Amino acid sequence: MWLICILFVLVKGDVAGRGVLGFLDVDLVAIIVAYLLLYCGATIAGVFAFTQGLLMDTYSAGLFGLFSLLYLLVFWGVAAGSRFFDFNTARGLFLLVLVVTLAKSFLFVVVLGTFQLGSDLSLNTLFKMATSAVVSALVAPLIFRFLGPFRHLFIKGESNDVFVKGGPS
Repeated sequence: MWLICILFVLVKGDVAGRGVLGFLDVDLVAIIVAYLLLYCGATIAGVFAFTQGLLMDTYSAGLFGLFSLLYLLVFWGVAAGSRFFDFNTARGLFLLVLVVTLAKSFLFVVVLGTFQLGSDLSLNTLFKMATSAVVSALVAPLIFRFLGPFRHLFIKGESNDVFVKGGPS
């Protein structure tokens, strides 16, 4: 899972640098943070969020530490939001990812605006942020469903012999 997200972050950065993404910017890291928090616990999800943020910081030309901070805030937002939204259901997961990705995008624009790095809070920017958050939230249940058969690889202490009749021992 780590390798998939690393490749996704690198490819996303390359594609975004060419201006191709536009409105369809899926935040896979936020979705995987929610998945890891649900099935692996807070420590693994927090470390994952921080390392993905460091990776993005390393390969971006922006403020160093910005993405590490943003993805740690995503982790904390998912952890806090899991108290209000049940992300075992598609609706709860949709709402959780929607709120967290909107908050991350808004904080990103605010930080860039604070340091005057060329980002303003225009109507077009708000529309892109909202569209990106909705697309990420719509994709989240599909990714959870796709990762379901691989869940036994991530859960500590569960037997890898899940295909035996009767399930895990």
